[in-house]
Amino acid sequence: MVCALVRISDSTPLRRVVSCIEQKALTQLQLGGQSQHTWKRQVGLRESNARAALAHVQDHARSPKECALGMLFCLSSRFGGFDLGELSFNETVRVFDGYNRRGRPKYLIRYPDIAIRAESCKGELRAVFIDYDPRSTHSGAEKALLDSRRRNDMATIRDVPHFTITSDDVMSFEYLEKLADRMRRLLGRRSRPLLRGSKESAANREVLVRARCQRRLLWSKFVIRSFDSVLSDLG
Repeated sequence: MVCALVRISDSTPLRRVVSCIEQKALTQLQLGGQSQHTWKRQVGLRESNARAALAHVQDHARSPKECALGMLFCLSSRFGGFDLGELSFNETVRVFDGYNRRGRPKYLIRYPDIAIRAESCKGELRAVFIDYDPRSTHSGAEKALLDSRRRNDMATIRDVPHFTITSDDVMSFEYLEKLADRMRRLLGRRSRPLLRGSKESAANREVLVRARCQRRLLWSKFVIRSFDSVLSDLG
């Protein structure tokens, strides 16, 4: 699911990934004395995997970290995600900002880093907003004030909870796991993966352990690492 992480606001990062894929296959060809046919098969396999991942690509993310968090929260359980719902990045949201001189309502435009929408078990359409703010953890009073005002702006959007994730939060898988469960409850979603029979059965416990391991693996590979280190694995 690398492509879901690396496509940001344009296709440049995606081209970098494709270039890395081709260069890696060519290097293996040169070192191993493989035939051109073998090299083409390797490139074709990698391109096939990349194309399969394109179904999970979303536009308009402004940073690799936003993409990684979106992957963790919204990819299906079999891909290592929490499967919370439909993902979008930096969509336009109008928030109420009082009244103008003529007594008409006026609005501000806000862009939550991550928006997740889902249909609840009761058939209701619900949403949560998430902002990734790596500066919040060690910022001064002025930055804290601006963050507080932004959160208050977002709080005026009816029935849409707003979360802020800091760089320290990102480093804790256990915290992100708890946060995902809180969002799941707010969205009215059932826990994933879906289970048959008792949650305490040996088979279902194994399913849950496997899903948690996959999520931790995705977190360790993409969420806590830099974009360049992810690309270096392809080089």
